[in-house]
Amino acid sequence: MRICWRDFLWYELIGPKVRICRDAGWDGRSPVCEPVHCPPPPEVKGAEMSDPISDSVPLGYAVSYHCHTGALIGERDIYCTKSGSWSAPPPECKDIACPNPQVHGGSGMRGFRAVYKYGNTVTIACRPGLRLVGESFVTCGSDGKWRPKLPGICEEMTYEKIKETYPDEYSLRDQEKYHYRYP
Repeated sequence: MRICWRDFLWYELIGPKVRICRDAGWDGRSPVCEPVHCPPPPEVKGAEMSDPISDSVPLGYAVSYHCHTGALIGERDIYCTKSGSWSAPPPECKDIACPNPQVHGGSGMRGFRAVYKYGNTVTIACRPGLRLVGESFVTCGSDGKWRPKLPGICEEMTYEKIKETYPDEYSLRDQEKYHYRYP
């Protein structure tokens, strides 16, 4: 596709890009500039479009999608590009849930819900005296899995693990004032 610019808008060049002046005049036919259009924006099952239209649309025209239920997976906003296509494929509306987060030795979570849906986050904590192995902050992903991966365990804090994890001084339990100091 060849593009031409006229009146501050993108147009598609129809016809030859170059014409040669011959003895009998110009060869070929004169090129013309036609406005760039995209096909109608795609409909998405279970979603509402910001500005439904059934005809072709001009360059730069934008559409936003909003799911009635479920999570919107993909681009919320798409627009007509100068190539005559949409900037991204249409999104999908999906009902995505992650399993209840379980961590051996975990004592609590912030963000507790009966059902965890796409985008929900949870902060996991261990019982006093235990240390979380892995990330404490996880999010339900578009594939129904926790991201990053759920930590597997809260492990016991031994003297060796405290020494390797925390330099100088560390209070394992503030209320009981256990302090460790290393040479």
